[in-house]
Amino acid sequence: MTVLERAKELSLNYFNISRDATRYPRVLLRAAGSGKRAAVFLPNVEIIPGQILSIVSKDMNVEFQEVVLASGNPGKLAEFGQMLEPLGLRMVPQSHFGIGSTYPEVEETGLSFVENAIIKARYAAKISGLPVVADDSGLAVDYLNGEPGIYSARYAGPDASAADNNQKLLQNLRGVKSTERTARFHCVLVYLRHELDPTPIIAHGQWEGYIIEEALGDHGFGYDPLFLVPAEHRTAAELPDELKNQLSHRGKALRQLVDSLKEIKC
Repeated sequence: MTVLERAKELSLNYFNISRDATRYPRVLLRAAGSGKRAAVFLPNVEIIPGQILSIVSKDMNVEFQEVVLASGNPGKLAEFGQMLEPLGLRMVPQSHFGIGSTYPEVEETGLSFVENAIIKARYAAKISGLPVVADDSGLAVDYLNGEPGIYSARYAGPDASAADNNQKLLQNLRGVKSTERTARFHCVLVYLRHELDPTPIIAHGQWEGYIIEEALGDHGFGYDPLFLVPAEHRTAAELPDELKNQLSHRGKALRQLVDSLKEIKC
């Protein structure tokens, strides 16, 4: 089946075509008589209005589905892209659809990592018309009843630095015995097929450790210098990147998501 035949089968009509300012041409398509739309980026593909539905790599002869990453973090984009490309999925940052510029970033009003990840995913899916992967992550300390939790990035205030957040955490744990300073990093990844997807795929990774009394290491970010990994006898900020990716909450969640996506038709 050709791309044009597939487009006709889905009742997709040519809607708009524009040039992305940085890398690829972009084509927007919409379903006739509805608000449904799709957007694709087209590397190495000739643009033919009315005929483009998805990416086909001329070099690999493989069709790719564009998936939006609900983040502007280039490190996440590279990491997620490397893991998902073998599944025929190509990651595109939400900034390509104006989120963070034309459109404001969505407010995270949920009370859990899962809720906030879904909020971000639905927002990006609504604007882009594409499937979306979104994440939410943070640190939960048992002695503090799960704090800083969903407020990990702004624990010491909306404009707090990582150093500010770390200092507040140490103050709140002052005098607490080492055996009672158990904690874990959480990462929740959500995959939405479309904005109204009632059954999002949810992956959850966690990383167990302890909060030490003094920051050690300079290879990490956030709370990494305070997070002791017992099996390694080092903090997360002292681990080499390859080992950290194997052990971390984000690495675990991403591998879980990949396994789940292998079982479905994206």
